[in-house]
Amino acid sequence: MKKQAPVKKTKKKGLHKNDGPAKMREDERLFRTLTEGSLVGIYVVQDGQFQSINPNAASYYGCTPEELMGKKSNSIVHPEDKERHKQCAIDMLKGRRSSPHEFRIISRSGDTHWIMETVTPIVYKGRPAILGNSMDITERKRAEEALEKREMELEVKTHELEDMNSALRVLMKQRDEDRNELEQKVLTNIKVLILPHMEKLRNHVDLQGMSYVNVLGSNLRDIMSPFAQKLSVTYLNLTKREVQVANLMKEGKTSEEISGFLNISVSAVNVYRYHIRHKLGLSKKQNLRSYLSSLS
Repeated sequence: MKKQAPVKKTKKKGLHKNDGPAKMREDERLFRTLTEGSLVGIYVVQDGQFQSINPNAASYYGCTPEELMGKKSNSIVHPEDKERHKQCAIDMLKGRRSSPHEFRIISRSGDTHWIMETVTPIVYKGRPAILGNSMDITERKRAEEALEKREMELEVKTHELEDMNSALRVLMKQRDEDRNELEQKVLTNIKVLILPHMEKLRNHVDLQGMSYVNVLGSNLRDIMSPFAQKLSVTYLNLTKREVQVANLMKEGKTSEEISGFLNISVSAVNVYRYHIRHKLGLSKKQNLRSYLSSLS
């Protein structure tokens, strides 16, 4: 019987009893290289404690990474945000949440910072851990709060202006009512206390005195007539004399009567009538007195 040649034992390449720890040390060096230069905060939390943290994340708290190693990760979270922060992290780790969550931390100096964070489950040194990525959004939050405060101030100012406008409208309405009441009293007093005596005076004065009485009567009618005020405002291009003539025409006075009231010639009255018609844009077919009466 032939002797079987002994089987040569071959070593598997790449295997060594120290390959496990060496690989871990290499992974840690790679992790530090990637995280230390990162612009975001990166950290590993295991058993609730920081096991690795880059300088950017440590700066939120105002210290070095070495000072935070082994420290409870929730110890820097604002007391009012602890429960919400914990629940958001759990939801994200279980896949129930994908968007970053925001919370506050209290730095070593006592300042409050706003942090935006995402967390992912990982295996670190052969055991379950949490990988956190975060950013300090304090400046953004301050800008949002300032904007919100400004919007609230503007809303308050808007309500105040609305209240002031309402009060102003009430005052304007009251002013108009008071003015109308005053005008009515003046008109009533002139009609009752003055005009009757002027009519009697016409029978007791000479021709020159009659002219004065007519002028006085005309001026009183200007004061009395809301029509005169309306006409002068609506048609600002009418002269004062044209408004007087228009007022007397509206009352049904003839050219001769207007001439006597204003102490001007009849031909002058007719010229004023022509100017009034022209300025009001009336055609020859339109009745001037009817049109003037419609304005009162």
